[in-house]
Amino acid sequence: MAKQAIDDVINFNHVLGAGSNIWAVSGKHTESGHPYIANDPHLALTIPSLFYLVEIHTADDFWYQGSSIPGVPLITMGRTNFIAYGITASFADNSDLYEEIVVGDKYLYEGEWYPLKQREEKIMIKSDKGMIEKSVLVNKTHNGPILEGIGNSLYKVSGSNGMNTFDDRTYSLRWTGHYSNDTMFSTFFDVL
Repeated sequence: MAKQAIDDVINFNHVLGAGSNIWAVSGKHTESGHPYIANDPHLALTIPSLFYLVEIHTADDFWYQGSSIPGVPLITMGRTNFIAYGITASFADNSDLYEEIVVGDKYLYEGEWYPLKQREEKIMIKSDKGMIEKSVLVNKTHNGPILEGIGNSLYKVSGSNGMNTFDDRTYSLRWTGHYSNDTMFSTFFDVL
């Protein structure tokens, strides 16, 4: 029984959907008279980390500090001059993969061909000769960006000879954060 408990603790980080929590203690029960909040979203440990620490001060003496996610212009768990707040892992379904039919620079949608939206991204890559700039063409449908080169790893089919082969398909990623009418971030703005 003890060995199983130790194994459970060691393997906890690998359990999908292990849960998360946030709890508070009223100031009536603390020595300072102030409430306390504790937050643990139980997310997997990753390298690099999903979160980084941030502290922001404004000209009108408002400040907030806590953790944020790279690319997100908000502190997702933290405190301000006035409140403390946290998040729990919601396992929200906020993205979908769509199989796309792409020919040249057009894609098929509801029986009509539409031009791919294209933009060039410049990416700096570290090499033994220093930093090298690489240009990448990003193709996008109304669903979102085309995920280049992943079709083979997403969809495995069994070949007629019984061997596993990979089907070459084209996918786009629709993520709620790509759309201006999404309300995902507005909750954090409302809190602040």
